[in-house]
Amino acid sequence: LTPERPSTPLASVSTKDIIDPLSRMVLVDTRFAYRVWVALFPLLWQNLGSKDRHDLTSGLIRLLAKPYHLSLTSTRPNVIQAILDAFCACNPAPRLPPQLLRYLGQTYSAWYPALTLLENKILDRREIESAIFDRAMGVELGAFDALSELYTSLAASHYFYGAWKRHCQYKESHIALAYEQLDDWANAQAAYERAQTKARAGVLPFSESEYCLWESRWVETTKRLQSWDMLLDLGLHESLPEIELEAGWRTWDWGERQAQVRQLLKATPPEVASGPRAKFYETYLTLVKSNAERAKTADFQRMCKEGIKACLQQWNELPPVGTPAHIGTLHMFQLM
Repeated sequence: LTPERPSTPLASVSTKDIIDPLSRMVLVDTRFAYRVWVALFPLLWQNLGSKDRHDLTSGLIRLLAKPYHLSLTSTRPNVIQAILDAFCACNPAPRLPPQLLRYLGQTYSAWYPALTLLENKILDRREIESAIFDRAMGVELGAFDALSELYTSLAASHYFYGAWKRHCQYKESHIALAYEQLDDWANAQAAYERAQTKARAGVLPFSESEYCLWESRWVETTKRLQSWDMLLDLGLHESLPEIELEAGWRTWDWGERQAQVRQLLKATPPEVASGPRAKFYETYLTLVKSNAERAKTADFQRMCKEGIKACLQQWNELPPVGTPAHIGTLHMFQLM
């Protein structure tokens, strides 16, 4: 305030005097708009009735699922991060579908708000005890599955082990996870094999999510033990091109298997085919072909750039604070 313009008495300040400058400022500064939303939404939520909260949550779920938000995946902060951060400050927090939270956390780098909301669901034990099941697909859509997937994506192994050891139904899972925590990969692999054998024989009843745990962790322990021949057989017989490619990279002569590798790359899911590892395989194929034909330098350079771009995109999707998942991306940068 300048001396020529004395301050306005507080009693004469209207709501319009506050809203007008705020509305202009939020259009100028994205981070300011983010802070205003995160501060104001919990205050609004606190003063709503249960019916209004339910109606507002339904509208926000539809908003969060809109595909046009994908244009903001590289923006920081983005709309999804702002909405989820505001939800974290609400008490009680809006109840969102767990798999939607998982998708938003992975896609829009809203990892920690999504983890916070999912962890709160499990700690309150309202969602995990009333897990939603898709009867047609037979897939559990509960908060715990979404939470464990986020832990896996961030390579947060100790959080993953802790969550599963707290919620697993069978002692076989607990024993195998304990071996993993001790880096005793051989015994962990054997424990997962015993659990799957008992389940297939009907000796051990099992849930879909826990059987998926046994399968996925068996693959991980086999990788740790460098048993690539076993993984190659698994990928071949179970039609798992991603595993077959990873094992074949370490065991095949790619100069003789170019056609087979191309077929496997075509068979991978779109989200894997556009990732840095698939780009690395394509780049290496181009290099092998270049050595044979001595005329593909431009293609090789183009594939290298695409691979580095995929690595940068993956890095940008991770949290700003370093996590074990960053190490895998750094490894891909080194390979490229």
